[in-house]
Amino acid sequence: MKKYKIRGIILALVVTGLHLLASRSELFTSLENGALDLRFSLRGPIPKRAETDPVMGDIIIVAVDEWSFKKLGINWPFPPSMHAKLITRLADAGAAVIAFDNIHPQPAPGCMAKEEPLLAKAVEKAGNVVWGAKVRADGTLYDKPIPGLAKACAAIGYLNMPQDPDGTLRRALVKIGKTPSFALAIASVYADPVTASRNVEPGKDYRINYRGGPKTYTTLSYSDVYLGTIPGGFSFEDKIVLIGPTAPELQDNKEHPFGPGATMPGVEVHANIVDNLLSARHWISEAPSWVNTLVLLAACMMATGFVLLLSPIRAALLVMVVAGGYAVTDYWLFAFHDYELNLVGPLLAIPTVYIFMAGYRLITEQAARARLKATFSRYVSPDVVKELIQDPEKIKLGGEKKELTVLFSDIRGFTSISERMAPEALVPFLNDYLSAMSACILERRGMLDKYIGDAIMAVWGAPLPNPSHPSDACFAAIEMKTRLARLRPMWEARGLPSLKAGIGINTGAMVVGNIGSNQKMDFTVIGDEVNLGSRLEGLTKQYGVEIIVSQNTVAKLDGEHFTFRLLDKVTVKGKKEPIDIFELLGYKETEIDLKAWLDPFERGLKLYHSMKWEEAREAFSAADRSRDGGDAPSRLYMQRIALIEQDPPSQDWDGVWRWKTK
Repeated sequence: MKKYKIRGIILALVVTGLHLLASRSELFTSLENGALDLRFSLRGPIPKRAETDPVMGDIIIVAVDEWSFKKLGINWPFPPSMHAKLITRLADAGAAVIAFDNIHPQPAPGCMAKEEPLLAKAVEKAGNVVWGAKVRADGTLYDKPIPGLAKACAAIGYLNMPQDPDGTLRRALVKIGKTPSFALAIASVYADPVTASRNVEPGKDYRINYRGGPKTYTTLSYSDVYLGTIPGGFSFEDKIVLIGPTAPELQDNKEHPFGPGATMPGVEVHANIVDNLLSARHWISEAPSWVNTLVLLAACMMATGFVLLLSPIRAALLVMVVAGGYAVTDYWLFAFHDYELNLVGPLLAIPTVYIFMAGYRLITEQAARARLKATFSRYVSPDVVKELIQDPEKIKLGGEKKELTVLFSDIRGFTSISERMAPEALVPFLNDYLSAMSACILERRGMLDKYIGDAIMAVWGAPLPNPSHPSDACFAAIEMKTRLARLRPMWEARGLPSLKAGIGINTGAMVVGNIGSNQKMDFTVIGDEVNLGSRLEGLTKQYGVEIIVSQNTVAKLDGEHFTFRLLDKVTVKGKKEPIDIFELLGYKETEIDLKAWLDPFERGLKLYHSMKWEEAREAFSAADRSRDGGDAPSRLYMQRIALIEQDPPSQDWDGVWRWKTK
């Protein structure tokens, strides 16, 4: 699983890297520009707040519009004398700046040329007139006013504005070298050059923070200002007045972000740039490329984490929540903080990474399910396999130490049975036996570890955790004993041997995992506690009982469900520490009254450990006589006492019987 996650993260990083490369393409740039336009449309015009945002109301557009042509009865271009009169009116009205956009850059034709000095004189007298020109790449101006007029102007700025590939004006190039743009020249006259240029770097373009769509600023007709027919109460005091063409036939309309294909007169675009230079709501601040890269990476890694750690549906829901949350956050930053993060890149990257990762997870999990099914379908019940496939995290194939319960079972005298039977009869007979015993184990959520000839090894608590593994192993052992008893008459009726089996059960810390070679591996358990379980199965022959359980297992059961009797305190081959071993007699609620023979056995065991040999022999003899068919452990103790009497132990005898054989 760790490798799966690491590979998933690597795949996500590759997809993110490819997305970063793609985000620098013209297509992505075009999409991001479209997203910017959408945000402008959603935000709408920025309302003026007098206390923090005084500039908007200080900008007035005087439009050379169709109404001016009709009312003045004159075609374009207007004679210089008209501009002179307009300047004088505005200057007398207290205008702070008078700026001419794209008007009368060259000497007037014919008789109009005689009026040039009149215009220059009016400009000089006003002392606050800014005129527009054009600029070359090196910052030199051309299409400037005639020398006399140029000298009279307070400032001259270039009118050029960079267009995006789709023709929309989204950026302002405010300064080229030392040459100011038209808007910067206006701002410099209105405030001062230092204040106006405080956030301006030569050669750098800026995102225009459009105040709104067309006619956001107060717009008056050229003719109304010229003729003095403006409604009463209107004041030009301390205002920035931009005079420029707005009539469609003058072809100075520019595409802007408020709606696809929408146009705005160039003079209004300049007004927005002036506003940005002087207002508290200045440019749209573009996030640095490293910020956009980090945002994209974080979004992709988040989507990756969701897919790797959660179910596909939950991951999809969270991906949608994250994408929606990012879109809302992006809009909030734009609308209220004039900050632009890339929107299209992350919103495309998040689902793209999700789709790639979900596909990767689907393929990986299907392969993992197939491996799990192939690994465990032979060992555990279909229900356990289903649970494993649903939650593979519950197992650790690489190996871990866990407390488990192991069961060993072996047929008594199988060697002689196999010698008497033909192979073609022996194999089906053995398969019937193993199938019946295996079913008991699987029904109690045990794992069939392996078959060793006629022997069975089973484990509880792996591959899935099972808090009741000691009791489930005991239940399975009793059911194996019961089912074998039911099968014997059926086998005898078919002329087959009557099988008996011994079962050993032990609980303890064992290492579980895939163990083997590069060529073949098995999911199994190893360790001293496993070996002890095998030794206990071997001791069933010595004590003549069917099921022996270690003290480790009995201690975990707290006496519930089962009836045990203490058989002995022993050491087994390969172990030095003594343990108590118990016979599992059956279920508490179904076991018949055992007191008649169990009480004398337990009394005999106490006398035995007290080294009262004769009294112990009598008690064991009584237990043997009281039990139908006799009691093999009682007879074993009587034989053992006879041997002890021939060679009595010392007074510090610990009562432990040390078995030297398996």
